[in-house]
Amino acid sequence: MNNEFHRIGLRLDSIPFETDFGIHQVTLRTAVSQRDFKNENTDTYLFSTSTASSTYAIQHPIRTRAFYIAAQDQIQWNEMFSGTAGLRYDQEQLAPQELNAKCYNCDTRGKATTFKNLTGSLGLNAQVTPVWNLGYYVSTGYRVPSASEMFFSYKHPSGNWLANPYLKAERSVNNSISIRGENRLGRLNLSLYHIRYKDFLFEQETNGLTSNGM
Repeated sequence: MNNEFHRIGLRLDSIPFETDFGIHQVTLRTAVSQRDFKNENTDTYLFSTSTASSTYAIQHPIRTRAFYIAAQDQIQWNEMFSGTAGLRYDQEQLAPQELNAKCYNCDTRGKATTFKNLTGSLGLNAQVTPVWNLGYYVSTGYRVPSASEMFFSYKHPSGNWLANPYLKAERSVNNSISIRGENRLGRLNLSLYHIRYKDFLFEQETNGLTSNGM
């Protein structure tokens, strides 16, 4: 397995500034990246008087190009209440490439697939006493199918691995509530989480019988 990854990113942080809606500090981030994945295997055979080798692949190389841009605002309304708000846009393309070595069991090269996702987050904190802090955080998330899940198909007598090029991005809504306390005796942090998924990605195994032609 060979991976080559290139990425360039940029981050900008504002100085805190005051408005009628509190004190804000804004962060902007963006990045572009490219990952090249290649599978290449070499088997070497040792004989009594000679050696032989064979180089092959079991799937097409995959090129993944990704871009994102994100903005986050940290807000302080007063001594008790503060919060965060964020928004992020992601675009990712998975594109199978021409074979880099002979492949005996590969399917035809699949088509490139592009995923576009918009996610956000919102957090609220209340410093109810000098000791106790209450917090609530909600966010949306996603996971893009991996190259293997979408494009890797392999046939073998012991079993076949089948890809699904029509997979959608997995999405989630995440909620958390936290209670934090701190004084001279120590610290306490209690958090409760709840996550709801849509188009959840998972691997499925199927058993079946195939006629041997008799």
